[in-house]
Amino acid sequence: MEIGTSAQQILLTSGITQAIDLIARLYVKPGDAVIAGDPAWFQMFGRFASQGARLVGMPYTPDGPDLDALETFVVVVTWKPKMLIINSVLQNLRPARR
Repeated sequence: MEIGTSAQQILLTSGITQAIDLIARLYVKPGDAVIAGDPAWFQMFGRFASQGARLVGMPYTPDGPDLDALETFVVVVTWKPKMLIINSVLQNLRPARR
């Protein structure tokens, strides 16, 4: 598999938490909104809070992120979130619909 980029444009991290932290430090400023799938891993809440971001939880349905809830968030319209973080592993732990 090829990636359409040069080696100078690739950054390796020790994991997703470090990668998201680096991206957030670059793009998320105090007061910015960040939407995170709920549940989410607890380290992210502390990292965003320490940057002064407003963290908003987005619930999951058995089929994935609750897009109706996302659509009704006033934050999407008025706060213009800088990031949306979804952890598919946590969503996949939910019981399947019958």
